[in-house]
Amino acid sequence: MATIASRSVSNERLLHFASWIAQDLLAFFFTVTASLKLVLDPDRLVEIMAWTGSLPINVVRGFGAIELLGAIAVAAPAVTRAPQRIVGWAATSFLTLMACAMVIHIAREEYRMVVLNLAVGGLAAFVAWGRLMHAPIEQR
Repeated sequence: MATIASRSVSNERLLHFASWIAQDLLAFFFTVTASLKLVLDPDRLVEIMAWTGSLPINVVRGFGAIELLGAIAVAAPAVTRAPQRIVGWAATSFLTLMACAMVIHIAREEYRMVVLNLAVGGLAAFVAWGRLMHAPIEQR
């Protein structure tokens, strides 16, 4: 009987550890993309992200600011002990953002980018599930 209980605890710890790694990856990814949108010259940005050329630079910079705020929301509980639900909702927002990005990339026939959107969206879905649905830490 002790083996089943210890295995259960072990699985819970593994899920918790995997969720933190996924949160860190999301925070890193969106910090990098937000930084590019916020600091790069518009011409250089179009070379990296072609879709940015079809929008005013202030809109692109606004997207960057929102992504940076989301990255902070995903990473903040590690430092501030903020509720894990904040992480879950930020991850849900990133999942929505990746779904919209897929539609845009498909419309622009940028199919290589759809793979990245799927990967980041999957990571965001895992974090959202782990922090909102699967016994968030503050409920234990």
